[in-house]
Amino acid sequence: MASNSITDGLSVHVAIDPGYWPKNKTYNQKFLLDTLDAIRVNPIMLTIGIMANATTWTKVFGPNFTTPSQNPYNFLWWVYYDATWIRNGRNNGNTNQWKSFGGWSQPLAHEYVAGQTIPECTNKTFFYST
Repeated sequence: MASNSITDGLSVHVAIDPGYWPKNKTYNQKFLLDTLDAIRVNPIMLTIGIMANATTWTKVFGPNFTTPSQNPYNFLWWVYYDATWIRNGRNNGNTNQWKSFGGWSQPLAHEYVAGQTIPECTNKTFFYST
C-alpha cells in the first residue's frame, strides 16, 4: 500500500449508508457527533474518514448538517462509483462529478469502485490528495 496522509497513521472510517441509519435526522446528527467524540478521545487517533456522498449525507443527516466538516481531523471519503475511470486508466483524481455537501468543499479521498476484482482494481490504492 502506498504511503499517504490517509494511511500513515491510525484512521477510522465511518460509513454513511442510509440502510443502517434511522430516518430521524436530528437523532442521526447527535449520534454521529457523539461517535466522533468517542473515537477522538483515543490518544493515538489521528484522523476520522467519513465515507459518504451527497445523496447518502442528505438522506441521513439533512442538507444543512456541516459540523463534522469543521474538524480538521475529520476527512471526507467521497463515495462515487465510476469504474470507467479505472478501466481506462484514468485514476488521477478526476472530480468532475463532485458537488459540495456537508460543509466540505472537496474530498480528501475518492472511492471509485467497490467489490471489483479486475486487475486494474485489485491490490491497488486509488487515493488522491488535493
